[in-house]
Amino acid sequence: MSRSSRPLNRILLLVLGIAWLAAGAWLVLRQALPDALAPVQPALDAAAALQPLGIPLDWAIASAAAGGALLVLAIVHTATRGRGRTGDAAVAGSVVVDRAAVRDVLRQELGDHPDVLDVSVQPWRRRRAAAWRVVVHTRTGAALDRVVDRAAEAARATRDALGTDAPILVHIAGGLRAAVASDRRAA
Repeated sequence: MSRSSRPLNRILLLVLGIAWLAAGAWLVLRQALPDALAPVQPALDAAAALQPLGIPLDWAIASAAAGGALLVLAIVHTATRGRGRTGDAAVAGSVVVDRAAVRDVLRQELGDHPDVLDVSVQPWRRRRAAAWRVVVHTRTGAALDRVVDRAAEAARATRDALGTDAPILVHIAGGLRAAVASDRRAA
């Protein structure tokens, strides 16, 4: 439900992080140990794009400009992530239904199924249309066919109870919560 891929986001963040670390290390070395960089400074000056034009290059200004460009790129990247998420699962006129209410109705519709540990709901808004992502956390070794059928029926019943036509994506998940969950017992 996002317009960009997660690996692309991670790669971009990794590249930006490495660039910021390199720029910071360069500035610290330049200030702390200027003599250590003296052997490589002529090579860097010769490789600079402005040097053949006869314009003297100030590395502090070049570093600040590169850092500023990276900062703008990082801000633009961060500002464009996560669009569409909302806390409002359904809006009908002045009535707003929160995602926690949808989760509670969904839990009630699922009933007391022994393989279902938890349910979470994430509403999305895309081109003024609502959609829900429902994650049903199950135990390890759960009868998934029964859980899927029950979750699909609960999603339909929840949508009907709230009077909305929002599409619902049901995701069945396991993982750490399923591995460490204890059996339900009557006290």
